[in-house]
Amino acid sequence: MTFEDDLKAAQQKPRRTADVVVTLAGNTHAVRLTAMSGIDWAEATVRHPLRPGVAFDAQYGYNVHGLVRAEFGMASLVSEDGDKSFSEADWHTLLDTLDGGAAGDVVNTVFTLNEFASDEDVKSTKKALDSSLKYLASLSNSESTPAGLTGGSPASSPSASTKATE
Repeated sequence: MTFEDDLKAAQQKPRRTADVVVTLAGNTHAVRLTAMSGIDWAEATVRHPLRPGVAFDAQYGYNVHGLVRAEFGMASLVSEDGDKSFSEADWHTLLDTLDGGAAGDVVNTVFTLNEFASDEDVKSTKKALDSSLKYLASLSNSESTPAGLTGGSPASSPSASTKATE
C-alpha cells in the first residue's frame, strides 16, 4: 500500500470509545466517550496547565479535571434512538451532578482513552518495530566481510570497545 492509501485507511478508522454508566434520579444511562485526535489532545493539555500546589495535576502534568470539563465534544449520551451529543451546558450540568466516584470514572476514562494506546495499537507498533529491526539486521548481515576478517564476536574486533556493566 502507498502512504496515501494508509493515510486514507487511518482516517476512516473509528476512534476508540468507552461507555461510562452513570446513575441519575435512580435511572442508569450510558455516556459514550470518544478519544480525541492526538494533536487535539495535546493542544487541550496545553490549554489546561497544572495548578501550582495540586498534587493530582503534578502527577499528570496538566489540569486533567479542567480539560475534561472543557472538552465536552468527546461525549455523547447513548440511547435507543442513537447517540446524542451533549451541549456544553448539559456536559457541565452532568459533571456537576455526578458524585465523586462517577465523576472520577468519567475523568479516568477520558484520560485512558487519550493517553494510553489500545492493545491493538501497541501490538501493531511492536510488529512494525520488529519488522524494522529485522530489516536493519538483514542489511548489516548482507554487507560483504572485509578482507582479513573472518567473523568472531564484535568484542574481538579492533574497533570494538567494552564497558563494564553491573
